[in-house]
Amino acid sequence: MNDLETRLRATLAARAGDITTLPAALLDLDAAPADPVDHDEVLDLGAARAARRARSVRWLALAAAAAVVLLAVGVAQLGGRDRRSAPPPATQSTTPTPTPTPTPTPTAAGQAPASTVGLVVPAGWRATLRASEPGRRLVTLRAAADPDFPYGCNGCEAATDYASVFEAGAFHAHTDGWAAATVAGHPARLGRMSWIGVGKHVVRTLAWQFAPGRWAVVQGVTALGERTSTLELLAAALRPTVDVPIPVPFRFGFVPDLPLTSVTDDRSEGYSLTVTLSSAEGRTFDVTTWPHAPSTVTHTAAHRTVVGGQIGWYDRTAGVLDVPYRGGWLELGISESAGAPTYDSLPLTAQDRADMDRVVAGLTFTNGDGSAPYLPLEQAVP
Repeated sequence: MNDLETRLRATLAARAGDITTLPAALLDLDAAPADPVDHDEVLDLGAARAARRARSVRWLALAAAAAVVLLAVGVAQLGGRDRRSAPPPATQSTTPTPTPTPTPTPTAAGQAPASTVGLVVPAGWRATLRASEPGRRLVTLRAAADPDFPYGCNGCEAATDYASVFEAGAFHAHTDGWAAATVAGHPARLGRMSWIGVGKHVVRTLAWQFAPGRWAVVQGVTALGERTSTLELLAAALRPTVDVPIPVPFRFGFVPDLPLTSVTDDRSEGYSLTVTLSSAEGRTFDVTTWPHAPSTVTHTAAHRTVVGGQIGWYDRTAGVLDVPYRGGWLELGISESAGAPTYDSLPLTAQDRADMDRVVAGLTFTNGDGSAPYLPLEQAVP
């Protein structure tokens, strides 16, 4: 029994209690190169999103539920919403290498892109989530043939690989000792590094510079996702220089003067789109579309109002609006919080309520009722 199998058996025994057979899929890594001595410094973008969620009064229930999931699976990413799409499989992946603590690098300054990255989805795959934060655009992909969930994730999300595209200066991969590869005519490197935004696991990674100072990275987060053939397939499918609009059913005449800091879109999986504008001082304006009523506002006669031609419910004291449109519900609101490390909720100010009044007064829906075709996000948020 070699050292790798010994470590794997120990890991599996700790998780499953009694392991007698090592899953063959865990060793099918296409002769992976050895781990480099120097693991990459990575952006902890998911943790920033989780922090913003935790400090919003209106998301307390969601954040509490997310905290249970995160504690169980060790994934501080993807917006704190329950994205289960299937029961746990019979076979679960486990980390095929030791997991050293990553060293994060500063997040790039500026706004999050109001678009998603280009992708030609291969046959047998689907894009499950698209997201952006300052310096990074992300898409997760799921193979129909993948029996596993991501490492450390007992059914928490549907993903086989993560593909990230970085703005200039937002990321640099230390690829010394990695195997040489090629992606779309660009020199690439194949090796192992920390799972970007999660950090707990070291996974097989294909990284390349598609423009000076700009990196694209594909990471396998299941045994199938880590195969060289899978990484190469998805790298070839990625279009890192293509901006794809994010369609939305609303348009704002006014929003608070805050930078766009996060967009998370998993509507393709039957969940939600969340757009966040926030400041470092703790002021946050969130907009979320749901396929069902969020019930954040008590739907009483006192809260009933007409918004963009639709009947909605506006709780001015809490700074929250719920309004149905054709095909879903729109929830939006403003909040104040303290800084790190607590992110404690703070009372709304008179300016917050005045801004919310202007938001509600200027909100309209596509085609009058929120029906398709939708507007690009960059046109919907002034």
